[in-house]
Amino acid sequence: MKLQFKNSPTIASEDMSVSKMGIAEGAADMLSGYLRDNIYADKVLACIRETITNSQDEHIKYGIDRAVEVKLQEVNGQWMWSSRDFAKGLSETSIRTIYGMYGGSDKRNSNLQVGGFGIGALSPFAVSDSFYITSYHEGFKTQYACILGAGQHGVSVGEIYKVSDPEPTNESGLEVSLDVTKNRCDFHNKTTIFVQRFLPDAKIEYCGFDNMVRKPMIPTLSKTINGYVFNLYPEWGGYGDQYLGIRMGGIVYRNTSGIRVNNPKGKIIVDVPIGKMSIPISREDFEDTPSNNKILGEIEDALKILVEEDAAKTTVPQFGSGVLATQYKNCYDGEWFQYTFSQIFPDSYKLWRQLDTIHAGYNHNVVGGKYTIYLIPDIKSYKNWVKRLDAFIAKILPNTQIIWMKNPNYDIVSTNTLDVSDINFVDVKKLGLPKLPKKAGESEYLVYFDGYKKGTYTAEQLDEYVTEQYFSSEEISDGWENKINDISILRRRVIGLSADYGCGNPFWVCNSIKMRDQLVELGWFTPDDPNYKKRFDELKEIERVKKNMEDAEYRVKSVMFRVKPSNRLISIIGKKPEKLAKIEQVRNLLKKEDSFRGRILNSIDTYYPKMTREDLRKILTMK
Repeated sequence: MKLQFKNSPTIASEDMSVSKMGIAEGAADMLSGYLRDNIYADKVLACIRETITNSQDEHIKYGIDRAVEVKLQEVNGQWMWSSRDFAKGLSETSIRTIYGMYGGSDKRNSNLQVGGFGIGALSPFAVSDSFYITSYHEGFKTQYACILGAGQHGVSVGEIYKVSDPEPTNESGLEVSLDVTKNRCDFHNKTTIFVQRFLPDAKIEYCGFDNMVRKPMIPTLSKTINGYVFNLYPEWGGYGDQYLGIRMGGIVYRNTSGIRVNNPKGKIIVDVPIGKMSIPISREDFEDTPSNNKILGEIEDALKILVEEDAAKTTVPQFGSGVLATQYKNCYDGEWFQYTFSQIFPDSYKLWRQLDTIHAGYNHNVVGGKYTIYLIPDIKSYKNWVKRLDAFIAKILPNTQIIWMKNPNYDIVSTNTLDVSDINFVDVKKLGLPKLPKKAGESEYLVYFDGYKKGTYTAEQLDEYVTEQYFSSEEISDGWENKINDISILRRRVIGLSADYGCGNPFWVCNSIKMRDQLVELGWFTPDDPNYKKRFDELKEIERVKKNMEDAEYRVKSVMFRVKPSNRLISIIGKKPEKLAKIEQVRNLLKKEDSFRGRILNSIDTYYPKMTREDLRKILTMK
């Protein structure tokens, strides 16, 4: 892959002395150790990615029409992972001077191959102290062992040993293998995902310890928009799993761009040409550059077009038979995405929200093939109209679910997202409904909640309303408060007197002592009830602990050089935030040190460091 380096000529006076920057004598061992191990956040995946793509690059280079063979098999009691290509292989000179040297690469002038940095071939050292190379070259098979040995400056360096004399062979190519017994499951899972997510036309076969052969998956849908190829794959799990991935050269990179994908019917992978976007030396993410950000913006715009085209194919249902009869579908299926009712049919959703509760399973008032929606006057006493309508319909159409709405300020017309051709809208004022008879001894009282008038109710009516809206019948029993885990819901069955508490409280208030006492008899609390206060305090403490736990990870990261802390440390800080001050004190002392580790810690104290907790421990042991 062509690397995107910027190179500008230097203009200076002829009499100025000049020297070139480079690597200090004796520093090569330390840098090679860093490139071998510390640049990768996921060391297992790095070994898999770099080794397989090297094999694939060789097939591309020499036009080999055969699958790269990747295996995980037991050999003499050890689980060996290997990647084998069938290209030309390497001579001993090439293995020692190109393969075994950091920065050695012959792929920097072409975008047909993935490699180019010249460090991926030695990525097996990130997970093992040794690995093996078998070269089938010009009629001979030769084996080599790559082993971490003692360097001259306290850092282990790789050494290549020729472990067999050349043997005659009819084969060609190169095989890299290593012992992964200790983490064979991790290697198996990540190799499976890596191979399956590779380009669908690539020839790669992986045979794991279950003897099943995996190949690159074929997407269920593909579509090119503005030069970017969108591929839809079935649901899958795995490392860094997200709804959207960006694939370049067969490698799926994590979506760290903030591009959001809502409810795809699987995973979407966007293909961009090799070399179009720049990557860091670890090849785990895309670089944050203006050029990359421009491309990401183009991908996001193309994704919006894909959503619009997909949504436009969804058929608008008739409101009565498609919405009322099915009681508000949760989602609708396009080819690529699933959509919520409100997303795909905004006008229908707006109308549906204005209707009284629709009960599934009831007989609806259908006359002449049309559903009936009754329009109730939008006035203070609208509930009387509802009661009159209920009584009227119950006599002429028993066991029928009535659908009603307040006379809307909404223009009810058929649009591209609303079809009401199977609906009859009936104004109840034109029905001549009989008046409601008054019940002896029944009194209604004005009630408030959270500072708002909620209407006039009897005690039984208010209890029935609150139960229907916020509780199930199973919840309302002795000790009901202990089943509630939300303070706002707990307050829904608390009644006070407006003379004592005012009208702006987050619980119900009324002016009637009689109504308050009747509700208490139905199991409600008053604000000063000990059982209510006890449960309220318990829920408040749960909320406090939850909030502390949610904040703990961010606060701990901010004083630990942005390194992800352990769950145990997060839990401790969440429960005792004052302990964070001790960690911060140590951090500040370390950053003030005039030492090698102090300078390292200052240089990596960025928002997105490429450092693990293991890396931090190693740095802290330095002098």
